[in-house]
Parts: sequence; C-alpha cells; structure tokens
Amino acid sequence: MSQLYQDSMAIAQEFGPASYFITVTVNPNWQEIQSALLPGQAANDRPDLVVCVFHRKLSLLLRHLKSILGHQVACVYAIEYQKRGLPHAHILLWISAEHQPHSAEDMDKVCSFIVVFLILAYA
Repeated sequence: MSQLYQDSMAIAQEFGPASYFITVTVNPNWQEIQSALLPGQAANDRPDLVVCVFHRKLSLLLRHLKSILGHQVACVYAIEYQKRGLPHAHILLWISAEHQPHSAEDMDKVCSFIVVFLILAYA
C-alpha cells in the first residue's frame, strides 16, 4: 500500500490531479456468483469465488474504460475488503487533455454513459 501511495503521488506530481475517481464494489447477487453457490450457501461462504468473479469484472472494466474515456495517461487502483469480506476497488484515472470533460454537461454525459455501460455489462 505504501508503494502504491508513493507511485500515485509521483504520477499526480507529473500529470496533476486525477481526471476521474471511480469506486467499484462487488455485488454478491451477480449471476456468476449465485449460479456457482451450493444450496444454502451465501457469497460470504465462498470468498474464493467472489474474488475470482470480482477480478474478472474489474479487469474487463479497466479495459473498457480505456475505450470509453479516451487516451489514459495513467491508472492506479487499490483493492480493499469490507468487513463482510466483499472486495471493492478505488480507481484513479488520468486522461489526456484532449479527452478531458470541459463542462458540467460533458461530465454528465460521461457519467451517464459509464452508468448505462455498467448496468448493461455487469448486471
């Protein structure tokens, strides 16, 4: 964590503040998790399964964010675990100047597009 913090500070010093801060949390009701559970099991009983599905979806999201948001200059993320054992990721993205939103309307469009994409891809 300390090394990740130092890397993030070096990136921020080079490129300025991050363009986007995104948090992604696992949903224990994802179909991939629910279909692999045995009768009577909950997602908390299978942390191996939850982590595997979360990492797959996180990797997919990071790949898609490159095409959605434009040219990424840098990306840093940290994965944490909640008390009930479910992982979540905090993502910092630095986007090149020509792809940055320049107004509130631009940011609304980007956020709306990301939300719709996430609903369709990760429901």
